[in-house]
Amino acid sequence: MHPDHKSELKRRVLQAAEAALSRQQYVSAIDVLCGMGLLAPTQVASWRKGRIDFLERVIQGSLEYLPSGDAALTRRAAKYSGRAAVVVRFSRSRGRYERQGILIERAGLEKAEQECTADAGERATARARAAMQRCEQDRELVARMTQQIATLFPGCPPHDAAAIAKHTAMRGSGRVGRTAAGRSLEESALAAAVAAAVRHKHTEYDMLLAAGLDRPLARQ
Repeated sequence: MHPDHKSELKRRVLQAAEAALSRQQYVSAIDVLCGMGLLAPTQVASWRKGRIDFLERVIQGSLEYLPSGDAALTRRAAKYSGRAAVVVRFSRSRGRYERQGILIERAGLEKAEQECTADAGERATARARAAMQRCEQDRELVARMTQQIATLFPGCPPHDAAAIAKHTAMRGSGRVGRTAAGRSLEESALAAAVAAAVRHKHTEYDMLLAAGLDRPLARQ
């Protein structure tokens, strides 16, 4: 930003903040934006009533909202934009802020879109190649895990050992087979996977949970 523009922006921010302080003895970012004329009070009221999802989308200025979803476009737009801000939203169900997108300059977004269009084919090929590599890695892990389960539990039927390995090693599942211990074929991790399979398949565990029993009690 040009020094003159930066100085003017600072003056406007201070002026809006001082006005809010003199009016209500405190100041928030929303007060500053309204005082600078970048946000209308009616829009704030609609946002508080849930009629506007993200207040950032209606802020007047040169920044554009880019929702999450395209990692390459987001990364490049942020790179080419002189100004960028992350847009988050608080999830009451998860009890945390979650990223929704970014605010970036129009020029940066346009340049990023041009680059993404130019190398879309190349990136698609790279994604396909990476997906194949992940599938091969998963197959190898399941095979090694099946063999190790059979070694640790010789009484386990081969098809059950394979099913347990496939289930616990599923990528993105968060199960014990995807932990560092599971991928290293540590006995404690595989024993936990086998115990979970037996619990679900050969006991009334699921029925007890459905009846409202706590997990610790249902596992006894």
